[in-house]
Amino acid sequence: MPQKTILFLGCGYVGERLGYHLYKEGWKVYATTRTPYSHSHLKELGFTPVLFSAVSSLENISHVLSSIPPEEEGDAGLLFLKRQQHTPSWIGYLSSTSVYGDHQGHWVNENSETRAQSPEGLRRLKSEVAWKDFAEQQGSSLLIYRLAGIYGPYRNIFQRMKEGKEFPKEVSHHLFSRIHVDDICTFLLKSLSLSSKFSIFNGADDLPASFESVQSYAYSLMQEENFLKIKSDKEEDVVHPSFLKEKRRVSNLKMKKFLERDLKFPTFREGLKDIYQKRLF
Repeated sequence: MPQKTILFLGCGYVGERLGYHLYKEGWKVYATTRTPYSHSHLKELGFTPVLFSAVSSLENISHVLSSIPPEEEGDAGLLFLKRQQHTPSWIGYLSSTSVYGDHQGHWVNENSETRAQSPEGLRRLKSEVAWKDFAEQQGSSLLIYRLAGIYGPYRNIFQRMKEGKEFPKEVSHHLFSRIHVDDICTFLLKSLSLSSKFSIFNGADDLPASFESVQSYAYSLMQEENFLKIKSDKEEDVVHPSFLKEKRRVSNLKMKKFLERDLKFPTFREGLKDIYQKRLF
């Protein structure tokens, strides 16, 4: 049986964790890199670095996962893949729930209207269309995974608290969907065997929650430890202004039906408690 292979176009927070899991399962893991430091780091993880500027044959790679944020001039991950001499049978694109735009606080699912107005949301939507066109032309299966805010070990509210920061009052009640990186990886591991030619899934936990709720719970976990709190009067210090104009709750029912199980961290409470108990901040 040939060794399973995957190429990560952009190997950041999600890619490193997923790639390392696949490497341990016997996959051959490739990942693009632009810098010498990244090149060395990827090798330490057991991955095979691929220079982003290179044009090489990817004949043995069956799966590709792109997590590179699109820029104004286009999607660098897609442009890289178009330069190669081989097209994978499975392509995954990590998009964002920002494509939904403002739904006035109502629930959105994968069939909801995409009302993106923010620069990020518009770029993401444009990239989704480009990836879909490319996959159709090449005969590849395409998974678009629209992710809410990602948190997890060493990327969480406890680090803001260690820096003495808290969310401004104007932002604190804004509902926001999020998802733990471990639940993202669980979904992606199963999705690698998807046979459908095109599918879209939302990635979010069960409970959209306000910044205030998340912060209050984090403080309750750390009630015996002292952290400086620095308040800011400017919303822009925490989030992009366009974010505050968009209100929506992201449904994960389709994802959970596909997984045939509940999430490991169904709400921010389980996720933050696990992070705190293991001191992953």
